[in-house]
Amino acid sequence: LIEKFLENGANINSPTIDGKTPLHIACENGRASIIGTLIDKGAEINSLSEDDETPLYLACQNNHIQTIKMLLEMKADVDIANKNKKTPLHVACENKNFVIIKLLIQSKAEV
Repeated sequence: LIEKFLENGANINSPTIDGKTPLHIACENGRASIIGTLIDKGAEINSLSEDDETPLYLACQNNHIQTIKMLLEMKADVDIANKNKKTPLHVACENKNFVIIKLLIQSKAEV
């Protein structure tokens, strides 16, 4: 389906009204199965939403571990802060998700 949209001229990085790209939405909703395709087709892995949230931040906020693992394997920046100066590690700590905290620290998140 993604390929079909792109063949018809869709912009892979075209944002919604709140600045979220298809990659943001996929990560926010834990759609790990399409993240690789989006990035392979040119999606910006560290793109910022209107609130300066990265796809990784949204995946951490929503506790999508498989999505986070995939983004980290693809070298998403772990230290980009949103407009409130919160990084993915901050939101993982707020959620008390120790699995995500460990993944981020192993990926060299600034502590």
